[in-house]
Amino acid sequence: MVYITIESTGESEYTVSYEVNVTASGLRHFLEPPGPLKESESTQSDTAVAIITISAIFCDFNKLQNFIVKVDEYNARLNNLSWFLTDATRQKMGWESRNEAVLDAVMKANQYAKAVGFDRVTPTDIKELEAQPASPSGYLQRPIYRHSSGVSLTPQDILHHYCVNIAFECVRDLGPRDRSRNTS
Repeated sequence: MVYITIESTGESEYTVSYEVNVTASGLRHFLEPPGPLKESESTQSDTAVAIITISAIFCDFNKLQNFIVKVDEYNARLNNLSWFLTDATRQKMGWESRNEAVLDAVMKANQYAKAVGFDRVTPTDIKELEAQPASPSGYLQRPIYRHSSGVSLTPQDILHHYCVNIAFECVRDLGPRDRSRNTS
């Protein structure tokens, strides 16, 4: 989500209001089709000041970049940039992370089982545990890119950390000879 402020100061309330509205209209036009916008306006009585704050949500990095370029062209101020995942992306990443956690546990259990003479393992119980927060310090940090306003334009890293407790049953394959002895 992008937060910008369009501001003008001058002697005439009409002039500063007009300048702010023209700039806001130009930026709104750039957001076609119109995205969700929230506006707040304020004025002060001793000096003519007009301020419009616009917030917009982008799902496309290219459109976000183009909008920020437009903000700079209109001499508006970029106040903040918040990053978040859509619900669908968050659910997909959660599913993928849980799947990887289970597959990793099964692979390790199979390795342990083979080390002590069993052929494979079969999960008998799977529980998701409360994961300890992952420390971002252990991960490669990307360089931070800042806008001329000082706002960081670098997306935040998303860390998913899942912990599973799986009970396994070890299986040893019986050869054909061993099976025939057990069935007679």
